[in-house]
Amino acid sequence: MPHASARPVALLLPCERLVLADLVEDAARVLGHAARELAVVAERERIAREMHDGLAQVLGYVNTKSQAIEELLLAGRTDEARGLLAELAAAARSIYVDVREAILGLRSPVVPGVGLIAAVEDYADRFAEASKIVVRVEASADARHLDLGPEVQAQLFRIVQEALTNVRKHSGARRADIAFEVQEGRLEVAIADTGRGFESAPGDGDRLRYGQRAMRERADSIDATIEWTSPPDGGCRVALKVATGRPPLAMAGID
Repeated sequence: MPHASARPVALLLPCERLVLADLVEDAARVLGHAARELAVVAERERIAREMHDGLAQVLGYVNTKSQAIEELLLAGRTDEARGLLAELAAAARSIYVDVREAILGLRSPVVPGVGLIAAVEDYADRFAEASKIVVRVEASADARHLDLGPEVQAQLFRIVQEALTNVRKHSGARRADIAFEVQEGRLEVAIADTGRGFESAPGDGDRLRYGQRAMRERADSIDATIEWTSPPDGGCRVALKVATGRPPLAMAGID
């Protein structure tokens, strides 16, 4: 029995077109929901991995210091043991802040209707209060009016969050500046501090590189570029660029 050939959409009856339109709408809705669910799962897995790796590094550090303290005590070198205990206490305070920052980020990175920059400003205020580091956020009017989509905004927010965490943990800086501006169809985000640059404290190297890997992974997920530099006048600068979805003014025919 020959198979019936499919009719072109133009030859469908009006009622058939309505049914087809409903099916297409339902399929789009299901696919959109599935995509959002996958994005949520991927984000949860990424955050869980970041928290696990960060905690694993701290616990390894604590274990090493604990063994060293035990040996010092057995040798009667109590002053040196007290010094290591102080370092352990500082590590405990640091991981407490890390976990609290992660929990704050899990709640709602960018609230719908609020926007990326407003979310960063709010987070910067809370970060500054907790860390005692002055944070200034500046944004051009074009940057404030961008609509980048929830996934891009969420990843940009978390990259800024990780950059500030690195400032607190590794730079020794007392101030950080975050700038948003639109150039040639891209949103450019810069996070700069007044600290020691890449000359991290002893033992910080692996943890600093881990933070950079996490940031690069997030940047790659939204097709953004990211780079780190140490300006001649000191400190560290993180430069992030992502397409806005809008053509540059010259390409759009606007003078």
